[in-house]
Amino acid sequence: MMKHLITYLWLLVASVAFSSCTQNGGDTGVWFGTWTISLVTVDGTVVPPPAGSYYSVQFQGEIVQVTITNDRHDPYTTTYGNWSDDGDQMQWLFPEENMYFVPLPGMTRVNKFTILEKSGKRVRLQQVADTGVTYIYTLTKLV
Repeated sequence: MMKHLITYLWLLVASVAFSSCTQNGGDTGVWFGTWTISLVTVDGTVVPPPAGSYYSVQFQGEIVQVTITNDRHDPYTTTYGNWSDDGDQMQWLFPEENMYFVPLPGMTRVNKFTILEKSGKRVRLQQVADTGVTYIYTLTKLV
């Protein structure tokens, strides 16, 4: 009886040791995790988010997920797209027109950013519209 118990315990330990959390779709580097869009500026002027809501962003493989949640942390809309990071440039593409909903100043279905700052805790992305208006989005890492 004791021998079976020890065998089962070793099997349990081995299964835990050989399984681990992974980042499905590959390593996304500093982008992995959940971020919040903590600050948006339009030509240097701070634009507050809609009252009672905040935006979270998650990167997984080639997918970006933008979720708008209310002050009770209930998500009320989620938009999925593709993203790429080419060193100092980043792109978010939301291919489904009827599924796109990110009501932030300057955001469109196709967003091309210059990465101004990138660390494991904070990212600043700049986008210049065709009209010459400059948008800067500050993302802060949550987890």
